[in-house]
Amino acid sequence: MSHRTLRLIYGGASLFLLISLCLLAGTTGFLRATFGDFVVVLFLYTAARTVFPTKLRILPLLIFLFALTVELLQAVDVVALLGITNETVQIAVGSVFDWGDIVAYGLGCAAAAGIDLLVRRVK
Repeated sequence: MSHRTLRLIYGGASLFLLISLCLLAGTTGFLRATFGDFVVVLFLYTAARTVFPTKLRILPLLIFLFALTVELLQAVDVVALLGITNETVQIAVGSVFDWGDIVAYGLGCAAAAGIDLLVRRVK
């Protein structure tokens, strides 16, 4: 599969996941909190794959480490420490540490790694 084809596939998936995230933002409970975290790492993965379609085989791990860092920053309440008052930024960064979020990030990155394996075998 050519780089161009891979970029189109991952770009389309990114767009679909971004729309899904926007729709999830209007929900509450499990869908927004846990499933949203699962979908956001898939979105980050497909967006990165749009730019790097075949490089960075450790991309799922890098995305998990990024998501884990964001979650750990929530544990120390970085929003309050930095004095962030913009509500949109507060929501994007988050302010509540939750082990369930880390599990959702891990599952999302595992799904991304599975996608990697499938796409590489289709070649």
